[in-house]
Amino acid sequence: MTTNTEVASFSELAAKRLPIAEKDKLASDVRLGMELSFGRMEDLKREQVAAEARVDVLSKKMQQLSTSIERRLTRTSYLQTIRDSVCAVQAAAKAAHVRSAESAKKDLSVLYDAYERLYETARQIEARHKFDVWGELRLETVVTGTIHDHLQRTFNSWSPTTHPHLVEDILVPLHRYVHLCDDGDLGERLTPFESLLHRTLVPCLRRFILTQWDPLADDLSLPLSRLPLSTAAAVSGDISRRLLRYVDAIEPREDMRNASHAVSDLRIDRVVIPWLPYVYDRAELVTAVRHKLCAVLDYWTPTKENNGKIISLLLPWLEIFQGKEFRRLCAKISDRLEAMLRAEFQFNAQRQTIWPFKVLVKWHGLLPFDDWFSIVKRQVLVKFLDYLRMWLEDPNANYAEVADWYWQWKQMYPPEIFSVEAAQHEFKKAVVLMAYALSQRESLLPPNA
Repeated sequence: MTTNTEVASFSELAAKRLPIAEKDKLASDVRLGMELSFGRMEDLKREQVAAEARVDVLSKKMQQLSTSIERRLTRTSYLQTIRDSVCAVQAAAKAAHVRSAESAKKDLSVLYDAYERLYETARQIEARHKFDVWGELRLETVVTGTIHDHLQRTFNSWSPTTHPHLVEDILVPLHRYVHLCDDGDLGERLTPFESLLHRTLVPCLRRFILTQWDPLADDLSLPLSRLPLSTAAAVSGDISRRLLRYVDAIEPREDMRNASHAVSDLRIDRVVIPWLPYVYDRAELVTAVRHKLCAVLDYWTPTKENNGKIISLLLPWLEIFQGKEFRRLCAKISDRLEAMLRAEFQFNAQRQTIWPFKVLVKWHGLLPFDDWFSIVKRQVLVKFLDYLRMWLEDPNANYAEVADWYWQWKQMYPPEIFSVEAAQHEFKKAVVLMAYALSQRESLLPPNA
């Protein structure tokens, strides 16, 4: 409700007219005040946004600190669990005592159980917290460090031939807890486990190979096949040297000239080839074997009785030799076969000696075809054509017998050679000779004959 005094004041104010300049000043003051008010409001809003941002940053930092503290507490918890497991392994290692190589598996069983509990604990923590405990904490070194002395004592009393399963019994179970290098890293860098084997197993194994091992009687294949590649490579040179000693001891001259010795005594392959997978550098060994086999061939005179034995002696190596070693051995075989054919083989339709040719045929498929067929051409086909030409020049020759003789000889060759163009060309010469001789005889017949 408006009082009379207020009405009078309004009336006076309405009746009072302000000058225009004062009105403009008043309007300007009002605008300025409004602008200042709006500016202040913007500043307050910016201050509010900045304050909210600072609060968010502080909240995130608090959350990160909380997460970090939680992780540290968790890490402390599982580190304590791992520490307890490691202490259990160390206690089991101190309590274990290896009495002999034969009882090593049983004597170390408690220690191996402790390894398994440590490993499973690490895997459970990894599954729960996505953290590679085994790798990050290098727990592999706990295994290699606690087993070292036990392996040293075990292998010092170990004979690979007496206890061939020892490697499989006490080393293979450790593969679950350790890393091994692959083929590509072989020789580059040893893992802790491989370094352990180089200090414990390798010296004992090398000593046995070089001083006691009989490659013919003692089977090392089981323990060698269970070793890591780098460990097997460490004894590869010793295996090669031991095999070289065996090869060097062979006397081909005595064995080939002594009738009491069988060619089977020279079967180097039975001793050497089973161990070639464990010899990484074969060059020297293969060369030594090739020298011995070539020496055998130097004292070999091919006969139908000994040809099969020589093939049995050389065949395994024809599949192994490569490059120049293969070529040199094949050249020696070719020389001996060619010498036999020159001495023993001539064509005679009435009293033919066939066994030298059959000996040669046995080598088809063993020698490179070009080498084998070169012998055939020089020592068989040339003589064949000369004899055929001489027979056809005989005025009394029976061409039916000549043709039958030709086909019988042709059937004695391996059928597959006739798909080779060089062989077709050589046999075509015989057909041309017979066709020409027949045409010449027909031209000499009387017209009414």
